[in-house]
Order: sequence, then structure tokens, then C-alpha cells
Amino acid sequence: MLSVNPAMPGLHVDFLWLPETMMGTLWAGIDVLQTAQMIAQMQQSTLETNLSWQVIRLETAPQFKLQSVQEFSSKKVKPVQSTDTTHILMLPGLYTKNAVSLWSLMDKYALVFEYITQHRANQGIVAATFTGLVIPARLGLLNGQKVSVHWAYKSGFVSRVPQADFSGQEAISLLPPVYHCVAPSDQMEFMVSILGSHLSDDLAQACRSVLFFQSKRQEITDDMVKQKWLSRTADSPIYRAVQWMDAHLAEPYSLSKLAGIARVSERTLLRQFKSVLGLTPLQYLQQQRIERAKLMFEVTIDTVQTVATACGYADVGSLRRLFLRATGVPPGVYRKRFALRTQRSRWRVGDD
Repeated sequence: MLSVNPAMPGLHVDFLWLPETMMGTLWAGIDVLQTAQMIAQMQQSTLETNLSWQVIRLETAPQFKLQSVQEFSSKKVKPVQSTDTTHILMLPGLYTKNAVSLWSLMDKYALVFEYITQHRANQGIVAATFTGLVIPARLGLLNGQKVSVHWAYKSGFVSRVPQADFSGQEAISLLPPVYHCVAPSDQMEFMVSILGSHLSDDLAQACRSVLFFQSKRQEITDDMVKQKWLSRTADSPIYRAVQWMDAHLAEPYSLSKLAGIARVSERTLLRQFKSVLGLTPLQYLQQQRIERAKLMFEVTIDTVQTVATACGYADVGSLRRLFLRATGVPPGVYRKRFALRTQRSRWRVGDD
């Protein structure tokens, strides 16, 4: 059992799964918490032990009852016992045809209302996404509050809950007693915001970096990869072996020599190549040699024999066989299809 640091904040989330639940909004919230826990583990942070969640499903047969779904809950299903633990009940969006059916849907879920009432009595927070907001609305939890509601259902909320102000325009609100998210597409940001507010803002930012598209980071990473700043570490046996092979494609292959360059045994080198690249060193070398051959066939008029020699093959037959296996066509056909040279009747050295 993992120990919990009682001095740190804790967060426990219950996800309510109804028959009409929009499953995407349910799983998106769980994906955020699983990612957060994974990041905390990698950072060796004690925050991992102060985060828990469970899925509570409403079973309608043979009788109405709420039951925890273990396979979708955290390993530590019981809420963390930090002295400052926030308990949140997440109400995902609900599938309905229109506002009328949304409100009538709630008539059969008295058990859910009882559960939420008890949750609020224990100082728990309710968080609702999209049409899931109808549940706290029916319980009167929105009375006196300024709330944002999706445009397609606004008139229904305004007419049925006159005690609340539905003129709010924010996409996400974390004002108690009811947190709410207007659109299903914002469910991940909703959950990340809750995580940052009640557990760790640093962990929330790390989740955003991993889960959300960030164009600037895409550009920076692309440039770093091109400059080989993010290549395999130079202290890696695989890195040393790959660097040497890339620089000596034309040299005869020798596993023992390559292992010596990588400073590991032959057996270790083979195992690490297979584990990291899914290839043997020889397969990697042949792959790189064929790439060189393709480039030469595209931009030079060198003979097949010359290309074979440049790629480390003593005879043309070996190149032809491996080239056909890799590309599906023989060298001559490949050259005709993919040559990048201007067609001229005669060529001379120095032509551009």
C-alpha cells in the first residue's frame, strides 16, 4: 500500500456513469488523471499517492443501484486520506434529443439525486459537463449562481430554473458549489484545470504539455531533431554503433568489430538493437545502404556496379536482390521512375 503524505493536498474524483452518458466525456476525464499519475510516477513525486478516482455506474437491471466499476478506477479506489483532500463528483455529458427529453430523463433517477445530495452534505464538489448540468440544476444547486450553459439547451434551463442566472459566457468555471464545462470538447481542459486547482498546478501544466497540441513545441522539437540535439545519447551503445555504420556504409559488415566500437558484447548489442530499433545491426545497415542506393539512382548516372560498390556490396547481384526486396522493383525500373535529372542527350562532369 502506498503511503500518503498528509501534509499535501489530495484529490479524489468519482465519475458518474449513467445509461445516457456521453462516453467521450467520461474517458477524457479519466485519461487526464491517468496521465497525471503516470507523470507523477516518472517525476518520483508523492503527488501520485494523493490522487485517486473511481467510476460509479448506475445499474438498471435487475434493479436500480450504484456500483463501483473496478477496471476503470484507480488502483487505490478508496479516496486518499490526506488532511486536505478534495472530493469531486464528475457528471459527464448526457445524450438527449432535445431540452424537453433532457429534463424528463431525470425523472427516473431518484437514486442519483440521493447520492449527490449526500455528496454535497459531506462538503463534496459537483462538476458537470455539457448536458450533465441538468442534474445539479434539478437539485437546486445552481440557484443564485451565474452559470454558462450550452446555447442549444439555454432556453430550457432559463424557463425551468428561474432562480439561476444563465447569462454566463465562460467556457469553464471552477466556482463552487458546482464546477461546469459548457462544451464536451473542453472536457480534458476542464479536468486539467480541476487538477491544477486542487492538487498541483505544475502537474496540470505537465499534463497540458503531453495531452494538448502545442504548435511552438512542435516547431522547436522538429528543429532540435534536425540538429540532432534530441538524437540518441552519445553514451548509448546503439548510438555509437549507428553513428559508425552511417559513416562507413561501404565497409564490410562485421558484428565483432561493431560490438567493439559500441563497447559491449555481440550478444548485448544484438539484444539492444532488437529492443530499441526492432532490427538487427545488419538489417539496419542494409536499410541504410538501400537508402543510399535509391538516392544515387535518383540523382546520378552512375552504373549499377558503381552504386553497389558505394553501398558496400562486392557484387551487383547482392544489390539487385536486396534492392528488389526493399522497394519491389529492380534498380533499372526504379531509376526510370524516380530519376531527378534533366533529360539530356549528353552529360559532362560539372553539369548542374
